[in-house]
Amino acid sequence: MSTQNFPALSFFWKEGYSLGVGLTESMVEAGYLEKEEKEFKVTPKGEQFFADFGIDIAVIRKKRRSFSRACLDWSERQHHLAGALGEQLASRLFELEWIVRLPKTRAVKITEKGRAGLRDYFHLSV
Repeated sequence: MSTQNFPALSFFWKEGYSLGVGLTESMVEAGYLEKEEKEFKVTPKGEQFFADFGIDIAVIRKKRRSFSRACLDWSERQHHLAGALGEQLASRLFELEWIVRLPKTRAVKITEKGRAGLRDYFHLSV
């Protein structure tokens, strides 16, 4: 399922809180990502995490677009993962049916399967 119409990981899962910011904070705290000035660096631990999650970092790095840009979330004033890696992570969440689009909006709904997955993989309580 394509996320073409949605900025990667800018989805809101509760009032005033972006799923993208929550996921990004979780991955930084776990040591999978390190925040640099304008991007996130994937650590060796992060490369293994993404591989286990079904995301091939080597393939994504070959894309022409930015790999792991830090994008400022307009509502929270905190950064979330964007670029090709953020887009692929969002696509994977749709593919796993952890999130589904709500009709005619930019909003997504976290499924029960997604609640369990986000808790188990990302330590997010949603």
